[in-house]
Amino acid sequence: MAISNHIINLTALALQDRVLTFKERQVIMDAALKEGIPAPEINAYIDNALNIRLKSYTKAELGSCPGCGHGVPLIADDCPYCGRTLEHQESAQQVPPPYRVAGGEANIVTGEDADIIMGENTRIAEEKKKNCPKCGAAYPLVSNICPNCQYVLHERTDSDLNIKNLISNINDSINTLKNTIRPSFGAILKYRLNILCFYFAAAFLILFLLLSREVMLGLSVGFMVLAMILILLKRINVKSPVQAADDEFYNALNNYEKYQRQTDTIYGDSNEAKKLLADYAVEIDGYKKSRSKNRNLIAAFFVSLIIIPSLIIIPVVIYLYMPSITATYAAERDKYPELYQMADFSKTLKYMPYPNCAENAYFTVNDSAELKFDVLGQSIQFSQSKAKYQMRLAGVNLLATGATTSRSDTCNLQAALISKDGDIVGREFFPFEIIVSNKDDNFQTLFANGRGHIYVDFVSKDATPSAQRLKEIADSTYRFTIF
Repeated sequence: MAISNHIINLTALALQDRVLTFKERQVIMDAALKEGIPAPEINAYIDNALNIRLKSYTKAELGSCPGCGHGVPLIADDCPYCGRTLEHQESAQQVPPPYRVAGGEANIVTGEDADIIMGENTRIAEEKKKNCPKCGAAYPLVSNICPNCQYVLHERTDSDLNIKNLISNINDSINTLKNTIRPSFGAILKYRLNILCFYFAAAFLILFLLLSREVMLGLSVGFMVLAMILILLKRINVKSPVQAADDEFYNALNNYEKYQRQTDTIYGDSNEAKKLLADYAVEIDGYKKSRSKNRNLIAAFFVSLIIIPSLIIIPVVIYLYMPSITATYAAERDKYPELYQMADFSKTLKYMPYPNCAENAYFTVNDSAELKFDVLGQSIQFSQSKAKYQMRLAGVNLLATGATTSRSDTCNLQAALISKDGDIVGREFFPFEIIVSNKDDNFQTLFANGRGHIYVDFVSKDATPSAQRLKEIADSTYRFTIF
């Protein structure tokens, strides 16, 4: 149900002093119930209006702490400056002016309900008045200057809120921030020396595991013992340089916010205080930038502490470990000489066109190819007796002649080995079947398009365990042909 203007105006009048007494709430509730507004709805409206009203404060709407004289919100239970418990923070501090809502005289709240609420506002305001210590005139608790004799009510010589003391405190805080030591690499390394020792201990242990050098193990143990000694010698209550600098920075930041509140609340017209606070803000901003840059440098240093030794250790390990790899390879070659000879074999063969071959019209072979032996079966590190060998023509470069055919899919090129007399050699391995190295290529495009070139291999259809027979074939082979 919509809230009527009468209820809205009553609520605004009750909250003019930001204090809602039980009597004021009851008056608003009774008026709303008479209009037929449900109790939960009017309660929710009053609570929401109260929350909105309490969101902002002006100088005239603050109470005064009886301990330090500082202006404090009326709803506060304790003074945020001196910590004193406040007893009457639920009431207003001055007689509110006649309440009017936007719209002029026609909207003045009148009637018995408005009179009751106005009486509550006046009663609470009168309870909160005090007397000026100089002239004895009554003044609201929120006043900073006596309205009768202009006495500065909060200018207490023994308080931090005295303007001279406040300016002195701001200057001291600025100087403290300027003199705060930024943590250096040397200071951090000195504090973290035990971790650095653990790091070197781990690095030398890895080297020992890789190289089996006792000196590496000795260095690892030495650094580990040194790290433990440093941990025992370090005092528990010693702060790290980074933590100490952070404590100083956050303390300066908190002081700045405190001085800013004090200046805005009590000495808003003090140009000296405002200028000092501006200088303070510049100093804090500069420290923030320096702090961020310092953090990045420290992070980069510790990252490099991990990366750079790794870049040194890895080549050292390879250099020291390489002789053992070379020795192992040499031992394998001595143990299985035939396997390594077959794997290393290579013979260059010239191309010879196959006579009366129709496919010769669509391609030619550029230069020569290499005759090699593939070692199949078990790895050469394990067994020579189980190995098999296969012949391969490697690196055959087929070039298109420009002629094309619509039957390119029926073309299946094969190869054969030719002796010095022009005879086919190794017929038991005949024919050699084509293998395209790149799966995305297709030798048939030469026939269909008549352009381009492609590298292919030709592999014998069978493998044999007889290395001697393959050597005989290789010795009698001088050319290769494709058909």
